Amino acid sequence: MYAGALLYGASLFGFVLTPPGGAPPPQLSPTPQLVLDLEGLEEPESSDEADLAEAIAERRQMADIHRAFGIATWASMAVTAVLGFLQLYDEYGLWEDAANTPCARNDAILGFCGDEVPWPHAIAAGTTAALYTTTFILSFTMPDPLDQASANTPESERLRIHKTLRWFHLAGVVVLAALGGITANIDADYEVRRGLAWAHFGTAVATFGTLTAAGALMVF
Repeated sequence: MYAGALLYGASLFGFVLTPPGGAPPPQLSPTPQLVLDLEGLEEPESSDEADLAEAIAERRQMADIHRAFGIATWASMAVTAVLGFLQLYDEYGLWEDAANTPCARNDAILGFCGDEVPWPHAIAAGTTAALYTTTFILSFTMPDPLDQASANTPESERLRIHKTLRWFHLAGVVVLAALGGITANIDADYEVRRGLAWAHFGTAVATFGTLTAAGALMVF
């Protein structure tokens, strides 16, 4: 035992001790190497999985932005419709004759009569158009990596109805803009302008109702 320890110590300091009988010194076994266990480590995600996760995150972010613009569009359209009705009432009353309208009696609510530009309604309409256009573009550029629109779930069914209704309120917005421009600039008698104005307001109510239904499907 002591001889082995002596041989080991001598080898550390560069000495070579030869035991009696000329036997070679004992050989020391090498230090075992450390072996890492990699079985518990997860392999990195594949590129397809990473792309899918990125697309899902992008959709969630765009959905939040789309929802915010949708609510802003809805509120702006509501204000525009109210201002439009007040302007309609000032100029034409509740289907009154030309001599019995609030403008003719000098008691108009908004005070924009005749050839005056109804600025409150015009500004609100322009704001609504800008918000609506942004919201509509976002609905088309939003990715659908999980193909939710084709799934057989209640959420997917609401999404399909929501996408279908957008074509109806888009048509309403286009007709609204056309009727608004015609009503404001047409050179016609009072009855024709009154009919166009009420058609314009009726289209606004229908469009607002369609937009409300489309938004309610995704918010509630």
